[in-house]
Amino acid sequence: MPELDLVGSREILVVEDDPLFRRLLSDGLRRHGLIVFEAESIDTAMSHIHEHTFPLAILDLKLASGSSLTLIPELKKNSVEVRILVLTGY
Repeated sequence: MPELDLVGSREILVVEDDPLFRRLLSDGLRRHGLIVFEAESIDTAMSHIHEHTFPLAILDLKLASGSSLTLIPELKKNSVEVRILVLTGY
């Protein structure tokens, strides 16, 4: 599998409330040399966003704590070039 080409930081954000899927996804990304910050809720994700600038964020659309779409403006504040991948189980 080709290496992910991220500009700048190798830190990425994974927001997923399913613990098993979050772990599988994060572990796979770590195997590619990425530094993964995990969040299971909007609040935890916001804390990470306020502390780091992410070139990539992977968001589960529907979380128990609300819609992850509310995170996009905050991610864009830190970096207008952030890449955002939204996943859903529907």
